[in-house]
Amino acid sequence: MQKLVDRDAPEFESLLVEFRQKIAELRMRVEPLIERIRSKKLQTSAGVSLLEVKAHSLLSYITNLAFLLLVKLHGKSIASHSAIDRLVELRIVMEKIRPLEQKLKYQIDKLVKAAESGSGDASAAAGDEAVFADPLRFKPNPANLVGKEVEDADSAEPGSGVYRPPKLAPMPYIEPTRGPKGGRLSARALESASRSRLLADLRTQFDDRPEEMSAEGTGYGAREVIGGNADDERWAERERFEEENMIRLSMTREDKRSQKRMAKMGGLKRFQDEFDTLETDFSSLHGLSRAVKEDDRAAYGEGVLRKKEKLSAKFTSQKRKFGDAGEMLASLARGERSRGKDEFGREVKKVKAKARRKAA
Repeated sequence: MQKLVDRDAPEFESLLVEFRQKIAELRMRVEPLIERIRSKKLQTSAGVSLLEVKAHSLLSYITNLAFLLLVKLHGKSIASHSAIDRLVELRIVMEKIRPLEQKLKYQIDKLVKAAESGSGDASAAAGDEAVFADPLRFKPNPANLVGKEVEDADSAEPGSGVYRPPKLAPMPYIEPTRGPKGGRLSARALESASRSRLLADLRTQFDDRPEEMSAEGTGYGAREVIGGNADDERWAERERFEEENMIRLSMTREDKRSQKRMAKMGGLKRFQDEFDTLETDFSSLHGLSRAVKEDDRAAYGEGVLRKKEKLSAKFTSQKRKFGDAGEMLASLARGERSRGKDEFGREVKKVKAKARRKAA
C-alpha cells in the first residue's frame, strides 16, 4: 500500500496544483457572472433549451466527479458506487448533445452577437459589420417571388383546406415548318419529303451506318428506292421475327402476290437510275445553251441590233466562214478525208435521180 502511495504521490501533487489554479480561474469568471444575474442584467430564461440542458449536465457531471474524489480521499472503495452510473449517463448525454450543437451553431452565434450588440441596430456601423459578418443575409427571399396582388387575392379567398395545384404546365416552343410560299407544309408533304431519293442519298453518304444495297429480283430494298409502303414494313417485321425465333413462317397467296409486286418494284431501280442520268445530261445541255446565249448577249447585245451584229460578224468574209466550218470538221474526227467538189456533185446527182424515179 505504501509503495502504491509513493508511486502516485508526485502525480497527485501536480494534479492538486493544477486543480487549485483552475479553481482560482473559475472563481474569477463565475463571480462577475453571478453579479450580473443577481442584478438582472443577464437574462437566463427564454434561451436555447439545448444549451440549458448542456449547462445542467456539465454541472451535474462536475458535482458527481467531485463527490467521487471526496470518497477516494477518505479511502473508501468506489467500485460499486452509484455516482459512477450517474457519470456514465451524463457522459452519454453530453456526447449526444455535441452533434445537435454543431447543427445549431449558426443560430447560437447569431443570438450571441445580438446579445453582445444590445438592440441589433444600435449604430449604422454595427449594422454594416453585421451584414458582412453574416453571409446568409444575402440568400434569396422566396417571399419576393410572389406579387402583392397575388397575396391579397389569396388572402381574400376563403380557405377550403384542400390543395389545388396550378393548371399551368411548361411546354417547349416548337417552331412551325414553313413551305416555299411561307405556308405550313401538310403532313403528306412532309412524309413525301422524308421519302425522297435526295434525302436517301444524303443519308447514305453522311451516315455512319453500313450502306444498304438492294437485292435485285427479290423486292427487298424497294423501300429505299421508291419510298416504300406498308407491305415493306410488314415484310421487314416478318423477317425480324424469323431471325429472332429461328423459324420459317408459311406464306399465303396474298404474301406471294405481295412478294412478286415488291420484286417488280425493286426492278424499277435500274430504270430510275437511267432516268436520273438523262435528267442530269439534259440539265448539263441546258446549262451549256444558257452559257452560249449569255456569251452572245455580252458580245452582240440584245434585240434587233444583236441579230444585225451577229449576221454581220458571220458573213464579213468567206475566210471566216470557212474557218469556222473547218474548226467544226476538225473537232469531229481526225484523219478522215473531207469531201471534195466532185464528191459533192455526185451526191447531188444521186438525190435528183431518186426524186425523178419517185415522180415517175
